[in-house]
Amino acid sequence: MKTKCMYRMLPAALVIMLSAGCDGLLSPDPDIPGRIYFNSFELSTDTVGWRGYAGIQIVRDAPSPGGLLSARVSGGCIVPHAYADIPGPHEDSYLVLGCWGKNLSHGGGLSLSLTRTPQNSIRVSITDTVWTAYASGDTLFCPAGDSLHIEMMSGGILASAMLVDLLEIRSVR
Repeated sequence: MKTKCMYRMLPAALVIMLSAGCDGLLSPDPDIPGRIYFNSFELSTDTVGWRGYAGIQIVRDAPSPGGLLSARVSGGCIVPHAYADIPGPHEDSYLVLGCWGKNLSHGGGLSLSLTRTPQNSIRVSITDTVWTAYASGDTLFCPAGDSLHIEMMSGGILASAMLVDLLEIRSVR
């Protein structure tokens, strides 16, 4: 709740300007219509349900609209470094994936797929070394009642690291 109060103190114009980079995809208000999932990683409990080969560390570094903390994801060859399965929407939906990210080494990315058909997915690549708002360029069709699988990977042949904050999945139509 501390994060929500902090956003109320930001001037509305600043919040709109920071969110505009992704056509309004990212918003600090957790009660956005169409929002399927949101995580700002402000509490250690925000990692509950996330699993993986490297996991998530909560660190004190975040973009200006993101509170104080973010998720640090790093690893090597065995992927995904962090993943979670979440409930999908209650009605047929087209979904987008967005977040703020910061590349700490060789970059990384996030992907969103249907749990039953992982070959259908959308992706966000974290490439910038400063906090940047990212959004998937494509949508993922999710039939009503399907569950979703989200992965975060940073590394491969070379170990890498990235920070992720304000992670959001939203229905756009």
